[in-house]
Amino acid sequence: MKTTTLTLVLAAAALAVGAGAACSSSNGNGNPGTGSGRDSGVQDAAADTGGNNGGDSGGTMDAGCKSLPKLHPSTPGDIFCGYTDAGTFDCMTGQQCCLGGKEGSGFAPETCTTWGGSCSNGTNPIPIECEQPQDCAANGKPGAVCCLQGGASVPAPVANCDPGDLKTQGGKAIVCEGGGTVGDAGATDGGADGSATADGGGASDAGAADAGAATGGCATGELQVCESQSDCPSGKTCTPTRWKLYEIGVCL
Repeated sequence: MKTTTLTLVLAAAALAVGAGAACSSSNGNGNPGTGSGRDSGVQDAAADTGGNNGGDSGGTMDAGCKSLPKLHPSTPGDIFCGYTDAGTFDCMTGQQCCLGGKEGSGFAPETCTTWGGSCSNGTNPIPIECEQPQDCAANGKPGAVCCLQGGASVPAPVANCDPGDLKTQGGKAIVCEGGGTVGDAGATDGGADGSATADGGGASDAGAADAGAATGGCATGELQVCESQSDCPSGKTCTPTRWKLYEIGVCL
């Protein structure tokens, strides 16, 4: 009887040690940290799920907790669009991404279409013309800014996640606003004040518009999209956030 009791005690102790080791290798809340460069949730940001970030402090975790969002500057005109069985895919210069609208009980697949054209994949698809102002310049709109339209919310922390795990909700399109066209004598700005600026030269000079730099701003109530600090106007910070399928930056 004593031998049997000792065996049970030792077995219980071994299980406790094993459980402690498993917890010590986690991120502080019992869940391994995961996350990819681009958010791999579905088109609707509200249904986003994923792993928790290594800095989470514990407690009841929201299903949307992920590693902190990052900026992803890329080649101008190269616009991330979504995922296939083979991995990610981008829309090249001359194309825009169309996030699929509602289709039955789900969403239509993402597709690429002619830049500046209409999206037709599902009901209320979402056009994505840019992820940085350089995408606008690469597609013939130097000096334009990249704007998240449709009343998207200012990025906010996800409940019960790290304060830096930010997400923005809403929004109907990301488009290029303002700017000129290649070869014009100056780019008009897209600011809410309706004013215009000119770089004083054509496409061959060193003016800001011809270099692809943003010269205006998004309309009131919109968020300016960025992928680096230099994309934002003075006094604002390019802040990583999640929106739909994306990790993007917005100027705050």
